Amino acid sequence: MTLTAAATATTILAFNIDAGLATPLGDNWTLGVTGLNLVSRDLQTKETNSYRDTYQIRPLVTSGLSWSSGPFTAALDVDLTETKRFKSQANSQYAGVGGECRVLDWLALYAGYRADMKSADENVFTAGFGLALFNNAVHLDLAVSVGDNNTWGAMMQLGFNF
Repeated sequence: MTLTAAATATTILAFNIDAGLATPLGDNWTLGVTGLNLVSRDLQTKETNSYRDTYQIRPLVTSGLSWSSGPFTAALDVDLTETKRFKSQANSQYAGVGGECRVLDWLALYAGYRADMKSADENVFTAGFGLALFNNAVHLDLAVSVGDNNTWGAMMQLGFNF
């Protein structure tokens, strides 16, 4: 008996561009706009059971407004363009509101809510905390999200300041 295994690998080298602007609107207010994935492209999935899909990377423009006073910050973000994913999925467009309280110089608590204005994705609540360690040289953020229909997630971000 002979067993034969075959593997194929695909390597794709690509880049993209993100850009953003922010401006103060008085003592406590900031207005911003970001553009993510400014270079569009399509990625084909591998064919499985005679099915193949396409993941669409498209520009996403989001506007935001924040208010900050002392240890408190509140923000509102609204997508100005739709979020595209796989061609077989409906597009989404999100609006979110959130807040942060810097409890100590090195500890912040976060909470927020994100809603899909197109009703193609679940709305979620988020909560988390951030640590600024070693004189703000290292930042660690941990968060969880929960929504209807068994929707949940966990996030971690690690950053370094030089």
